[in-house]
This record gives sequence, C-alpha cells and structure tokens, in this order.
Amino acid sequence: MKNIKVFLALGILLILSTTASADIPNLINFQGILDSAGNPLANKTKSVEFRIYAVPAGGTVFWSETQSVTTNAGGVFNVLLGFSNPIPDTVFDDTVRYLSINVGTDGEMSPRQQIVSNAYGYRVATVDGATGGVISGNTSIQSDLTVSGKATIGPGHTNTGTSAFVAGANNTASGQSAMALGGSCTANAFNAAALGGFGNTASSTVAVVVGGQSNTASGLRSTVTGGIANSATGENSTVGGENNVAAGRWSLAAGRQAKANHEGTFVWGASIGADFASTASNQFLIRAPGGVGIGTTSPQGALDVSSTTGAFIVPRMTTAQRDALTAVNGMIIYNTTTDQFNFREAGAWVTK
Repeated sequence: MKNIKVFLALGILLILSTTASADIPNLINFQGILDSAGNPLANKTKSVEFRIYAVPAGGTVFWSETQSVTTNAGGVFNVLLGFSNPIPDTVFDDTVRYLSINVGTDGEMSPRQQIVSNAYGYRVATVDGATGGVISGNTSIQSDLTVSGKATIGPGHTNTGTSAFVAGANNTASGQSAMALGGSCTANAFNAAALGGFGNTASSTVAVVVGGQSNTASGLRSTVTGGIANSATGENSTVGGENNVAAGRWSLAAGRQAKANHEGTFVWGASIGADFASTASNQFLIRAPGGVGIGTTSPQGALDVSSTTGAFIVPRMTTAQRDALTAVNGMIIYNTTTDQFNFREAGAWVTK
C-alpha cells in the first residue's frame, strides 16, 4: 500500500494565457511524499489519480484527472492539478471540497484531504460574501461589472443612498439611485445626478447638473447644462452659461445673467454683465446689442430680416381686435376688416 503525506497547503497558481482570447487556466499546486510502509519511494514514477468531491466519503466526482508523478530521493513529488484536465471554476462554488488520491491500483486513500484557504482564491469571478476588502493599485476589468448596492470610487465621499454611485473626490450621494461625480458635488434626491465639475448640487427628483462649477438644479426634473453659478429652480427648467436663473416652470435661461423668472419664458442674456429678466409668463426675450439677424449673419439694426424667397408679414387682425390692444405708438398691423395697413401715431390709429 502506497501512502501520501501531504505537508504543504493546497494553493492556486494562476498562469496567464498566451493568447488574448483564451481563459486563464486554474491550477492547484500540490506537493506530497510517497512512501511504502514508512519508507520513502525514492526516484520512482507512479500513476496517480486525483479527484475532487463535496463530501469526505462517497458522493459525486466534481473533477478528476490522472497524472504520472516522479519522486525525488526523499520521495517528494510536485504536481499541478488541472494541468491535463482544467478545473472549472464552478467546482469551487461552495465552501466544502475534498481531494481524493489513488496511487496506481491501490484504491482511494483514506481520509480524503479537505481543500481549504488559498484554493478558493482562484474563484475571483464571484467574490462570494466578501466585505471590507481593499484593492490597492490599478485594476483592469475586462468584462461586465455588476454591483448590487452602492458603488463608491475615490476618497472623501459620503454615499448613503440606496443603489447610489459616487466617483471622484469629496462627493455626496444621499438619494436613492443618485449619482455624484467630479469634486465636492452633491446628489441628494431620488435619481438626481451631479455628473461632474466642482461644487455642483442636484437636489430634486430627477434633477441633473451636467458639469461646470457651483451650479444648482433644485427644480423637479430641472437641468443645468454646465457653466458657473447657474440655478434651475423651476419644474422642468433648463439653464446654462453664467449666473443665470431658470425659476419658472418650463423656462430656459442662457448666456449671462439671464433671469427666466416666469413660467414658459425663454431669456437670452448675451455677454452683458447685468441682469436681463422676464416680466411675465410666456415671454421670449433676447438681449442682443449686436442685433438679431434672420437670414443674415451681419444684422444692420436691432432686427434685420434678409430673404429673397419670403416676405415679412406683420400681424393681421380685425378692427375690433386692433382696438382691444394696449396700443403703443409705433405699432403696425394689417387690418383685415378694411384691407389696409394701420399705424399707431401720436396716440391714434392712422391708415396710409
């Protein structure tokens, strides 16, 4: 009867593949002493069958292979289990496994050797039950990564939101499914996202700050597209540029110091460093000291319409509709009751 004395723990040896498409083989480094009646079998070559089971006796074979081993003068031999028949990673999908050894035709040795510790290190595809781990150094993920729960990447973060994601430095995510990226950014509402930049805050449901600095999206489903010191406080509002405010529902502010304070307003502030604000709902306000050009890139006045295929059409209305207007000198309309142009001059409507 041959005996094997196992004197080194089993361990995983990961050998990198020589081709990019091949899997990394999983090999267990196994070392033992082969003897007979207490005497080492020196310089002998024997056929040894190795098997892995889930139980210490009987049971189903999870993996097996037969190798020819050669001992040294002290009866010591070394093998790489899985060398001829690779060990699938599914073999170690539970915490209890045993190694069975059969030398030649002697039959299985008893007891089986329980596989412990390092052997489970090769199952890196699913780090079952791992908590509190730290990865030091660069990490390359070549396939999908699934995180169930919060994900936090970088230093100084506060991540207390359910399924929240934080990356960068000194960011805070406290809303469910919130995302905070960049530096010193905050996403503290359901599905809110501060997606980069510095010092940005998304503080309402589904509010988004795309980037820039010191921007705030606090209205329901509001958006700040970037820039600096912008504020989107209205529901479904949008803002970008510098020091702009979209406070009304469905409002939009852009340029510099544009204030869309009423619902349904669009305010363009150009580059002027002074407030340009809406005064009523549903306004379309443009501050353009360089002129507004339609069909031209070089407007010659406050509004320059250039076309060779279309005409400029003034408002058309009846006399009754004209008289219902809050009249201002300089108005021009086409009167559909009289089929004439009417002009407002010196406080009265005239026809010319």
